[in-house]
Amino acid sequence: MRGVRFNFRPELGGTFDKNAMHIVISRLGSLDWAVDFHIEADLLVENAELIARIEKPVIIDHFGNCDPAKGVDEPAFHVLLDLVARPNIYVKISSLDRYLYAGKKYEDVCTLSRALTAKAPDRIPCRCQARPTILAAFNTTIPA
Repeated sequence: MRGVRFNFRPELGGTFDKNAMHIVISRLGSLDWAVDFHIEADLLVENAELIARIEKPVIIDHFGNCDPAKGVDEPAFHVLLDLVARPNIYVKISSLDRYLYAGKKYEDVCTLSRALTAKAPDRIPCRCQARPTILAAFNTTIPA
């Protein structure tokens, strides 16, 4: 799969630029490319309607950067669940190791993962080094 990735994480030098995003996506035309977002949870909430209107496959990286400690009741996570319910939107449950190294609880990360896989099991790609261990913890199967 080919695509374009938008880095909207300020600590990585990214800023949200709606106009630039529209220009880039419009240039994709009929190409079968995906649109990938590395985005903060608060920006996900602010721009959910905009993201939902994208007609290309959309990938949201790293749980949409929702905080596992806030659990499934976090407003941003509800937005993420609503987005992944759409047939063209995928959420990568990646960088689990970063959450754990940052001190997040393993069970909290698994709770978010279980909720996402329950909502859209066919649109939750998993990319993590500890995949067999993680999958066993989810007690589920996640497509590659």
